[in-house]
Amino acid sequence: MNTFKTKLLFVFALSISSLYAQQKEAKYDYRQAAAKPNANYYQIIAAKNTEAETIDFSNSKNAKAWKQYCRWKLYWKDRINTDGTFPTLTKAYYNAGIINEKGQINPLVTENRGGSKMWENVGPQGQQNVLANGYSNYPQMGRLTAFFRIKHPTDINQDVLFVGAPNGGVWKSTDGGSNWSPKSDFLASIGISDIKMSSSANFNNYTSKPMYVATGDYDSQHSKSIGVLKSIDGGNTFTSTSLSFGVTDEEQIGDILVLNDNTVIAGTKNYIKLTTDGGATWNNVAGNTNTDYFFARFVMSGKNIIAVTKNASIYKSDDNGLTWVEAVKNIGVMDERMATYVDSKGELFVQTQNGQIYTYDPQTDATKEFGTIPAGYKSQGGYNMAFIVEDDFVLLGEVEGRHSIDGGKSWYNSLNGYWEDSSSDGVYVHSDHHRLGKLDGAGKFWTINDGGLSYIDYGSTPEDNTIPTVDYKSSKMLISQSYSCAINPKNISDLMMSNQDNDHFSKSGANWYAVEGGDGVQSAINYINPQIRYAVGQTGKIVKSSVAFIGEAGGDKKTVFQVPVDEKKNPGGFVFPLEINQVDPTIMYAGGKNDLYKITDNTAIQNIEPMGANLAFAQSIATHGKDVVMATSESQIVFSSKAGVWDNINHPNSKINITSIDFDGQNQQIMYATLAGYNAGEKVYKSANGGKNWTNISTGLPNITINKILLYQNLKDEVLYLATEFGVYIKEGASNWTKLGQGLPNVDIKDIELHYTSDRLVAGSFGRGLWQVSLEKYGPASNKDLIALDNGFNIFPNPVSNDVLNVQVAADKSDRQYQYRIINVVGGNVMEGTLNSTAINTIGLSPNTYILQIFNQNEQYFHKFTIQK
Repeated sequence: MNTFKTKLLFVFALSISSLYAQQKEAKYDYRQAAAKPNANYYQIIAAKNTEAETIDFSNSKNAKAWKQYCRWKLYWKDRINTDGTFPTLTKAYYNAGIINEKGQINPLVTENRGGSKMWENVGPQGQQNVLANGYSNYPQMGRLTAFFRIKHPTDINQDVLFVGAPNGGVWKSTDGGSNWSPKSDFLASIGISDIKMSSSANFNNYTSKPMYVATGDYDSQHSKSIGVLKSIDGGNTFTSTSLSFGVTDEEQIGDILVLNDNTVIAGTKNYIKLTTDGGATWNNVAGNTNTDYFFARFVMSGKNIIAVTKNASIYKSDDNGLTWVEAVKNIGVMDERMATYVDSKGELFVQTQNGQIYTYDPQTDATKEFGTIPAGYKSQGGYNMAFIVEDDFVLLGEVEGRHSIDGGKSWYNSLNGYWEDSSSDGVYVHSDHHRLGKLDGAGKFWTINDGGLSYIDYGSTPEDNTIPTVDYKSSKMLISQSYSCAINPKNISDLMMSNQDNDHFSKSGANWYAVEGGDGVQSAINYINPQIRYAVGQTGKIVKSSVAFIGEAGGDKKTVFQVPVDEKKNPGGFVFPLEINQVDPTIMYAGGKNDLYKITDNTAIQNIEPMGANLAFAQSIATHGKDVVMATSESQIVFSSKAGVWDNINHPNSKINITSIDFDGQNQQIMYATLAGYNAGEKVYKSANGGKNWTNISTGLPNITINKILLYQNLKDEVLYLATEFGVYIKEGASNWTKLGQGLPNVDIKDIELHYTSDRLVAGSFGRGLWQVSLEKYGPASNKDLIALDNGFNIFPNPVSNDVLNVQVAADKSDRQYQYRIINVVGGNVMEGTLNSTAINTIGLSPNTYILQIFNQNEQYFHKFTIQK
């Protein structure tokens, strides 16, 4: 830990003890703590570390709640200010040119900004679902937070549907959910909390009716709101209303309620807002500046509208939202969320965060408990809360989905997120339900959850143990929240991805296959035998498959590596960087507790051992050659070019955390590091002398966060790529950084990988799946120098089958001295020497595609060849 953080934590020590004293009665609410003025990330982390000492993590409820905290910690670690205070997140959208200072959409964000190269989405797509692969509660496409339906007059399969994703924007279907198209990729990283139109909108006129969209991720509070957007062309394009939140605001919107085309109610942190002119102006009609109400959920019955708050109150209006009164105080626990529902008869219901449902009478303002709280109810701090009451039938959504036919007195787990087989209760529906609603006919409902959108049919007369039928609607919606991706260098179309909420996906041939892993955080593919693959979950457990996980969703069960973690202060661990050695794919490197770990996986040895790097938990690992490894924690960089010998590398800027590193495999003195946070001009550094001195090379980059840097290895001219929270950037030689390509949504790119033999870059996005772009002139696969007859060399035979690669040099080059390198499909240097004969012995190289690089001080040529045996 750097000196600055040590001093900061010392200052916080006294306040931490006070904070922990508050936890004796209830868990320390890190989200609430972060929302308070002058909140500090390091103080919150220290308090949670203290709390961890008292938690029983063998209890699944505790473990699941802690996972939510680990996600929150991961989200913020590369965004916080240098002193630990929290930045205003919408400023990043402004820095990237997506919004103006007032929070309104910049019309220029849809213009050509990245040159001629075109990005294409590579999955998961083109099939009805990721194949379950023997995984009973298999992962689905990703979390949704809003749903709106426009009914077709006669055919539900022709309904027009809209959904909102927390990191994937607005999506539209015109065929009842069979196919989907994104409608706000220019705002893909800005969450969606609600989508509404007035009751006058129908299938025949909706394209001329206004649609209103509330932005921000209310459920997890990762994404702040930029206000309410409006569409007047059927949800195809959006503009900002005057309810826009600027770059210094930290706002959230829960629900919006559309009373007619021009009258809309929105709930914000401090106020209920009302417009009567279609969003041109908004007035504060309830609340005040000094109280964080978090007006969250609205519902209407007749002339009565109610809104629930996080301070356990019910607000009521009986004049179309013009005036409001606080009708009920303290129905639940302060600082907890509430949900609402109105049944077919107009009766109003509210639910508190602990799961208790209440009836509410707007005439008398009386509330009465309705039903009981199911055993094991888990809303995860209000992250997932939804319910339906229709007479004695109750459908309750939290982590699980349960129903009751006796008014909530007894419950059956019919929507089972952990369904395993026919002996399990109910049917599989992905866990963590965010909203529920009615469809046409008795017993028919919809749910949006962490897997997507599903239609549920209990039949017209549900029983206490009815197993409903499920129609999953999100299979062609590309909203997977990827933490990392892995490529198969032999085949660009074969990939792996690791996802928040949705485990891992492994693609082989035409199909994607589900892979177990909870929150999948890392994956890897052996580049010599791409059927050998690895998947890592948030606890550091690495599982292996030798058949690309086809038919073995949990791996082969025989080879499992556990990366060490601190079981108390870091039980979730969460992200464990994993890199395969580029010369020997049976060796991998992983980050873990207080060190870097070497994993050996071959037929003779299967072992994980500390490498003696004395590195705090690794954030990024780079390896280019045998025993050559570079790694970084937030505040320390280490480098080894010889097994067991480590050099501590100077920090480019000790006040700012490091997010990633890379180096030149051919000149190990050349190193790169990226820095965290919103520190203008402090993004990327380069060293030409092994990290002794660093030069800032950030020119051209907006003030956004950087996730990963990659150097294209073995090129004469320097070419660098950056994964950022708003796309991918490129730097060529002495030029400044520029955006790479067109068609990639403005979404958080968590991981990038170079596919050398096809000369493509693959990007894993947090909310919009996997993407790739052809690099065209930069890589050896498409460089004109690859044409041997044009550059004075003839390379034969190709493919090589007898361990000898012949190189014939043209007469006009025969008096020059050349070196050669053989580079494998991941950019690793597997053989090198002086080209002093016409034959290169390739014995020891595995069957694969390779790149032969012939060079001297002034010249550089490439040729691609294959070894077959």
